[in-house]
Amino acid sequence: MKDRGFTLVELMITVAMLAILVVVTLPPVLRAVERREVVQAAQAVLDLIEFAKVQAAARNRAYQVVPVKTDGQPGGNGSVTLNEGTTSACLNFGAPGAIQNVRTVDLAQDFPAIHLVALVPSDLDQATLCIKPDGRVLRTDTQLPVPSGDSRYAAGDARIVVQRYGSSGQPEGVQNTVVIPFNGAARLAL
Repeated sequence: MKDRGFTLVELMITVAMLAILVVVTLPPVLRAVERREVVQAAQAVLDLIEFAKVQAAARNRAYQVVPVKTDGQPGGNGSVTLNEGTTSACLNFGAPGAIQNVRTVDLAQDFPAIHLVALVPSDLDQATLCIKPDGRVLRTDTQLPVPSGDSRYAAGDARIVVQRYGSSGQPEGVQNTVVIPFNGAARLAL
């Protein structure tokens, strides 16, 4: 009776087939991981907005949403910070008794490859948003809903857009958008 086993040729064919499978499947898997990272960063911003809505209602205080877009400056990917006001009015977020930096999503720290690439409206980093205890979202400068110039979104919808940046410093893949409506649940959109 002969010993049974694999010949060298059979083993080499098997290894070659496995190598081909790895080469074919690796790029799609890596792209899926990169897309997931963008979604996770957008979800972290969305969770921050939802946290602010719940806290505003529970504590009967207005919350200021301060997005910071760094425009690709070194060492900064952007961030979104919450400040708690002293009353339910969208005023005096810097007054004594107001709580600064209640929570922050710092993309450089939490998601190093993800950048905050756009704010709609574009002056949202200066105007900021205010979440009132009744769930409405207003601009802090005008005390009005965010105007819309984009037919895909309703009046009152503010948007924070994140995207992955590669090792070369260039944007890669799709953008993910956190839509913050005037009155309603915030959501993710592509």
